Amino acid sequence: MLLIERRLNERGFAIPLQVLPGSQVQKSAFFPVTPAPTRLVVSEMTDGNAGEISVELPGLARLHLKPVRGASASDNFLGATH
Repeated sequence: MLLIERRLNERGFAIPLQVLPGSQVQKSAFFPVTPAPTRLVVSEMTDGNAGEISVELPGLARLHLKPVRGASASDNFLGATH
């Protein structure tokens, strides 16, 4: 277990994370399981100005939801409702 925790700590980053101008950071982010996520929102601050970056996640919109009975497989994953 300690080996796994150590690898996660090496690959991940602490929040908040400060990235200095002209530098780059490449890390992994691990999020709790969120049923049917539709977007990822990141709050950021540049030169004292707060902002938000939002990324739509249409491919994950029905993740972790049970299929609707009687619906076709494509309906279950394309967001169709019955």
